[in-house]
Amino acid sequence: MTVTDCPHCAGKVQLEGGSSGIFECPHCAKDFQFGQKTNVSPDNYYTKSGLNASSKVGLAFLLTSFLSIIFGIIYLNIGLTELEESEVDCETSSDGGGNGDSVPGNPFS
Repeated sequence: MTVTDCPHCAGKVQLEGGSSGIFECPHCAKDFQFGQKTNVSPDNYYTKSGLNASSKVGLAFLLTSFLSIIFGIIYLNIGLTELEESEVDCETSSDGGGNGDSVPGNPFS
């Protein structure tokens, strides 16, 4: 004989030794599971086919983030290379007066 506590009312329930499955509590008449757990519970993180849906979505977002970072670094490198190859000097003023360093299209100059 095995004695266990009911998860609903905490009453002592006597079961046959080595038994498992769903039992009814003699104190509160509610069903509870005892013994080997079946694989029908939604608590299982991994399913038989692999990862669950939320894990797959998380991995997709992670992959998309890595690709976005890689492409961002590539385009930044291309932009800096083109800026270095262009012979535009933004540091000095063309009028020599030192009154503004005017850059076309810059509203703050």
